Formats: sequence, structure tokens, C-alpha cells
Amino acid sequence: MQTPVKALTVATPVSLAALVAATVAVGSAPTVWVLWACWAVLAVTTAAVLVADRRQHG
Repeated sequence: MQTPVKALTVATPVSLAALVAATVAVGSAPTVWVLWACWAVLAVTTAAVLVADRRQHG
């Protein structure tokens, strides 16, 4: 696994933890829901990159 892919696999869960903390702090504000939608896109992108990396590098 290359360094950028490793960084992405670390950044995604870390950003999830930050988002959970923000949700707890702010509550159910519309901005928080937008952040959750953005995180979902990040999670799907991370999964796609990991699958592509494994296919390419075995």
C-alpha cells in the first residue's frame, strides 16, 4: 500500500471521529447534516481507492 493510500485510510476514520464530536457539540443543525453527507462521499471514495489499489498491487 502506497503512502497516500495509507494516509487516506488514517484520515477517513479520524475525520469520522471529528464529525461525531462536532455532532455531539452542535446537535442536529443543517450544517452538520451537510458535513455527514460530505463524509459519506469521502468514505465511498476511500473504499473505491482501496479496492483499486488492491487490484493494481495485488
